[in-house]
Amino acid sequence: MIYLGIDCGTQGTKAVLFDPDNGRIIARGYAPHAILSDASGRREQKTEWWIEALKFAVHTALRESGREPTDVAAIAVSGQQHGLVMVDDHGRVLRDVKLWNDTETAPQNRT
Repeated sequence: MIYLGIDCGTQGTKAVLFDPDNGRIIARGYAPHAILSDASGRREQKTEWWIEALKFAVHTALRESGREPTDVAAIAVSGQQHGLVMVDDHGRVLRDVKLWNDTETAPQNRT
């Protein structure tokens, strides 16, 4: 039995596999995230980048550990806060995700 920890942050997705029997992290995986940015203050990402990064990070950790996905007894997840993911009535993403550090609307907020 092992535990999988996942963190989806602004800069990338990290995955760790923890062995509770010896109290140690036995493997790690990481995938960076690109950021769409420009001089206007735009800071956005695509949700599909998060999904691909998650797959890569978890697969890397599992491969490094030599363990099987069925060995994972529990999963803990953390992620960046204050991102705006707009979806329609069917849960489909409508546009790129506005990140917490996007300042594109700063001029409008000054008035």
